[in-house]
Amino acid sequence: MKKSLSLLFALMLTLAVNAQVFLDQTFDGSSLPSGWSFGGEGKNSMIINGSNFCGGSPNEVAIAGSAQQVGLPDFDGAARIISPTCDLTGIGEFLFSFKHLYSTSTAFKVAIAVSDDSGSTWTDLWSQNFNGDGGGEIRQTVSIPEEMDESSIKFCVYIEGDSYVNNSTYLWIWAFDDIRALVQKNYDIAVTEITTSDIIGLGENSASFTVKNNGSKAITAFTATYQYEGYEEVTQDFTTYMAPFTTKTLTFNEATNITKFDPLKLTVNISTVNNQQDENEADNSLEKQVSIAMGTTQRIPMIEHFSSSSCPPCVSVNASMKTLTNNNPGKYTYVKYATSWPTPTDSHYITESNTRVQYYQVSGVPAIFTDGMDKGTPINQSTLDSRYNTPALADIRGAFNIDGNTLNVTADFMSFADMSNVRAFVTVNEKLIEKNGANGEREFRHILLKMLSGATGTALNIKAGEYQRLTFTHDMSTTKMQDINDLEVALWLQNLETGEVFNSHYAYEYTDHCYPVQNLELNVENGNLSITFEAPEQGTPEGYNVYNNGTLIAEKTTELSHNITANEVNVISVVAVYADDKTSVPVVKIDGTTIGVEETAQAENTFSIYPNPARDYVRVSGEDINTISVYNCLGALVERVEAKGNTTSISTSSYNTGVYFITVEQNNGASTTQKMVVTH
Repeated sequence: MKKSLSLLFALMLTLAVNAQVFLDQTFDGSSLPSGWSFGGEGKNSMIINGSNFCGGSPNEVAIAGSAQQVGLPDFDGAARIISPTCDLTGIGEFLFSFKHLYSTSTAFKVAIAVSDDSGSTWTDLWSQNFNGDGGGEIRQTVSIPEEMDESSIKFCVYIEGDSYVNNSTYLWIWAFDDIRALVQKNYDIAVTEITTSDIIGLGENSASFTVKNNGSKAITAFTATYQYEGYEEVTQDFTTYMAPFTTKTLTFNEATNITKFDPLKLTVNISTVNNQQDENEADNSLEKQVSIAMGTTQRIPMIEHFSSSSCPPCVSVNASMKTLTNNNPGKYTYVKYATSWPTPTDSHYITESNTRVQYYQVSGVPAIFTDGMDKGTPINQSTLDSRYNTPALADIRGAFNIDGNTLNVTADFMSFADMSNVRAFVTVNEKLIEKNGANGEREFRHILLKMLSGATGTALNIKAGEYQRLTFTHDMSTTKMQDINDLEVALWLQNLETGEVFNSHYAYEYTDHCYPVQNLELNVENGNLSITFEAPEQGTPEGYNVYNNGTLIAEKTTELSHNITANEVNVISVVAVYADDKTSVPVVKIDGTTIGVEETAQAENTFSIYPNPARDYVRVSGEDINTISVYNCLGALVERVEAKGNTTSISTSSYNTGVYFITVEQNNGASTTQKMVVTH
């Protein structure tokens, strides 16, 4: 869930003279970034800490006091965070900024300093004395002293004082984050990230992006464009207000209709700011590669709430979240983790909660995360709406019932794109817990009782269009449950590396599972598409919803076969519909002649593949072949092999049934693509 390191040129010892931003470090890694170091008398009391006291993203630099409590030595002197060497020749004045938070009863000096002799001596550019608790963002316009060698400059931010605090309480004296140095223009807007998902579905797709105002003047309007490679460019005028150094994430109103499965390059560019040219156009454009999935589905935002019955600030946040959820039935999934702090420990604290605390690096309660990425305490309606209206690439359905004290859960996790090593989470919560909280509250909602999948979830590998099923049983008498008739089961699918939650859903309550259809088959002949499938292995649906390329073509039909006119690409999805409009996960299949990789014109030397359809192997034959590449129907590379003479055999025994494309590249540079079907 860490952000990418944003230090520009961190691996370079010197930086270009005309660089607009020559330091930009967020310390989000688990160790000091390349080229950075700690120095001074307090260097051994400095660490990269998994906190965000300063208001940035975890991690940050922390300097310890009362060090006998944390195994770090006290110090009397300076503790320095030292940058890589920078070339500032001819730069003149520039802006230096950083975030900090201090908590100490002792006076300390904080300063920005520079050195041109690799840190042997330091010259202050700015300093200020602090005492007590506080912090914020420091922004100072500074310049390098004339007598210094501008081509070999190191920066440092440091504190100076006596770190010893005569008490036994663990204490961080200081924390620092987000150190930046840049030549500031009046109008300078930067595209810092394209936030559109790495995988999007066929159909209507817009683009989202994050911008930052690096200029000295407020931005009230700008014009931006986005373009998916091979599709028309979209332009929009944005009206907004961005003070200097603030960021915003925005989405274009107009969508692009994506009709092919080819991976695409997405470009976002800003052309004008406040109706004039940007004074630094070097950071006005970004590109990213996106893959195309078989489709998308409705997102149900996942809310993970860290709280405690002994936390006074939690009272108002709980009230706000109660109002939000009451106003948005069916638009969220919720779990609340009771923490072990502040004292007294919440009576519903369990060890699984602490694992999630550590994963999200929660340093205080209340703290709330939406879909694993967005933190807001409390969540507002705008955030919930934004996530709800963002299409999802995964679908989840489950149900639970009770047999005595035993809870039985069945859950299906489905994806429209290949997902490897994702984690399925299944939690049992109690909707309402009544108890006397030390903070004065009497009612607590969505309280975690047990993580059936474990605190780190169940690892799944899901192929596009397929689903994985998990089942659990648990004796609820072993939990801190109050009422067995007041349970809820939360289901979600998450990437633990990035933190992204792909989708979530509550399991259907006190009922049987909604099983999906079986054996969906597609056949195209003479321009007609034949669709057949079988009833679920269990359960009695009231009917089936059938979709082609995301469009409903049959609603609650009882027919198990359909014939329609074939499109160039057909993505067929079938959902079983049960009583009270409960539904299964979709079962999805593709048929089309231009899926994934476009067939190229025949090269001078053609090749043949046999057998086709293939079962356990395929032979690729042709003259002058160099390499052979196999792509699946989504355009993802399955494998690439070197040709072995005029005939090369490739094993297809591990391939899923479906459509593939074989591309051969010849020694003369020509390439040819043919479609292959694999059956087992």
